Amino acid sequence: MAQPAMPRGNSRKIPKTHTAYCAIHPRASFPMSAMPASKPSDKAARRHPAATPADPPPMNTSTTRRAIRQISKQCAAALAPHGFKLQSPHLHRLMPDGLYHAINFQSSQWGDRHEGRFTINLIVTSQWLHTHWTNLPFPKNPGSAPWPILRRLGQQLPAGNDKWWDVNADTNLDALFTEISRALIKHALPFFAQYPDSQAILDRVRTGGFVHSASDAQRPLIAAILLVEKRQPEAAREILLNALKENAGSPFAKTINLIASRLGIKLQAPA
Repeated sequence: MAQPAMPRGNSRKIPKTHTAYCAIHPRASFPMSAMPASKPSDKAARRHPAATPADPPPMNTSTTRRAIRQISKQCAAALAPHGFKLQSPHLHRLMPDGLYHAINFQSSQWGDRHEGRFTINLIVTSQWLHTHWTNLPFPKNPGSAPWPILRRLGQQLPAGNDKWWDVNADTNLDALFTEISRALIKHALPFFAQYPDSQAILDRVRTGGFVHSASDAQRPLIAAILLVEKRQPEAAREILLNALKENAGSPFAKTINLIASRLGIKLQAPA
């Protein structure tokens, strides 16, 4: 999938997880721009020794990244009683059956060192779901695995809009943290409560219940992946066969066969 052109000086390599995700999710709109910063080299560390509160920040650290780092750390403390922990720059909690609830801080690819913006994504995923959909290892940071359920925090707010927060050198980050932490507690926690475990997702996709960000075509694939995890391969095969019949002659049939092969299920193409 072609990536949007970026201004000179801001190009970056797209992570493999995002590439694989977009390959079978053509309407994907989740640029993985909030990936954890890589560990600085020794040379970089010597160039920018550990700063004291009186020192200016290193010149290669943008205002947006500093804001995300501070606010995510503060949010982790506020959400710790609810089981969330920080894996910078994101937050996540692991549910008993292996499902993850994650809070992803996504910076905009536009902006500069002095000002920018970021948004917050709510993610429900698991190693099993992610691996069998993308055929890639589960990311070390669960907050960077945006499948199968992805929702903007702004869409959970009363206005229901895709909300981005602007930051610059004059932004009051403590006030911004207060706003965001309240929104997470009031609106993100009830969102996650709809998906307490993988069985809740399976029940929804099998009974026609609403699943955030999952298309009608994806629902049987999600169901099949979860059924195999629950040691019900025959039920998964039946669902995939029905999906294959409904998508006969469609390019999506290749995706169905691809997922089936990853699950170890053999399908026969409809006549």
